[in-house]
Amino acid sequence: MKKILIVLVPVLLLIFLGVFISCDFLLSAPLGRNNPFDDEAQIGRFNVAVSGLDSIVTNWDWHDALPIIDADRVIDKIRIVHRENNRPTGIGLIIDENVQEFTSTSNWFYNWTDLESDVDHHFALYAHEKGGLWLSPKYTYGYIDPSVISINTPLFPVSPPSNLTDFMVYKVFNPAFTPSDETNNAGVSLIAGDFLILEFNINEPIYFDQFLLHLQNTVGSTGNLTIYALKKDLQSIVDWTDMISDSTIDYKSAVIREISSLNQLFDIPEAANSISLYYSRSLAITTDSALTIDVNSWSIDTHFWRNYY
Repeated sequence: MKKILIVLVPVLLLIFLGVFISCDFLLSAPLGRNNPFDDEAQIGRFNVAVSGLDSIVTNWDWHDALPIIDADRVIDKIRIVHRENNRPTGIGLIIDENVQEFTSTSNWFYNWTDLESDVDHHFALYAHEKGGLWLSPKYTYGYIDPSVISINTPLFPVSPPSNLTDFMVYKVFNPAFTPSDETNNAGVSLIAGDFLILEFNINEPIYFDQFLLHLQNTVGSTGNLTIYALKKDLQSIVDWTDMISDSTIDYKSAVIREISSLNQLFDIPEAANSISLYYSRSLAITTDSALTIDVNSWSIDTHFWRNYY
């Protein structure tokens, strides 16, 4: 009997180890690409921002896969899991209020509501490849202060609060990349193809309920403005070709507004919130017709939520 056990135990142990190793759900998933400046990374910049008395927004940058990526490695869906006080430990088997799934690169944020205050809210983003693999998660977390406050404040030209600073306006001429500082100029003339860059620094994650741009059109021109989030700051742009490339301008964030009068208000929170995905903190504005803007008369009013501390 002892001889039989001596033989069987190693055999059973090998069988058990084989079964254990073959169970994918017990193994660590392959790592994704985590460098935020990696052009081949399909998922990046997973962040959170307080969006209300009982809500938090998660946002992420989901690129279309480059042609050099193997078909099996293309991400076809992501799943975000929420948990209070501790990191989520699994991808979640049921889509419910704590598990959300997205299948398009056009999805880049989700607003989690009915959350408890005075606790840490942890989130894990799992990316799934077409080949069947779930990648190791990206983590982030946020905290809702019980006394979270609503901030309604002008950004420019009134002196901004400490968390919104260094507002600048640049004109970039087409076709040569020759940016000029127009921050204090009353009349900035644009033609089709020119870019006007609004660059400012936000020192904390913010989700805008309102981003109201007051435009002073000095000659009463008509046409359309197109507003984009910029993925790079001007100092990182090498030439004009780079300026208009997908790696610089987030074309998916385009917001179009019609110019029809001398003074207009454009509420563009969708474009402003897109810039939270990047480090540029910049918006690019183009026009399809000749336009002269009085930058000195601009104002940008914002509304967002912030923890009290």
